[in-house]
Amino acid sequence: MFKVGRDDIDGVLVVLPNFGDEKCVTDTLKLPSLQVPILVQVYPEELKATSLQPVAEMASQAAIQADKWIKTGSTGKPEKQSIDMVLLTPENADQYEKFAPKPKE
Repeated sequence: MFKVGRDDIDGVLVVLPNFGDEKCVTDTLKLPSLQVPILVQVYPEELKATSLQPVAEMASQAAIQADKWIKTGSTGKPEKQSIDMVLLTPENADQYEKFAPKPKE
């Protein structure tokens, strides 16, 4: 796969649901010597069921930063970043869907 598409690959974006697998993924991606940026985004697996991981925001930020990295060689951001989680309660649960705030009507 990498051999055939080598010239078409400008960078690789990896989004993982927990810490631990990112080393295996990046090591695997280094094997074909692509010499392209690899952006890995992960979040901890020990999260409580009453919290919302803002994966829509995380994915959006990952794409924005990957684009900036490819275009400029830098994201302008630190390697490790935090995005606040949302505590879901019975009072606010109806305001969220698909891991994101519901769109305003």
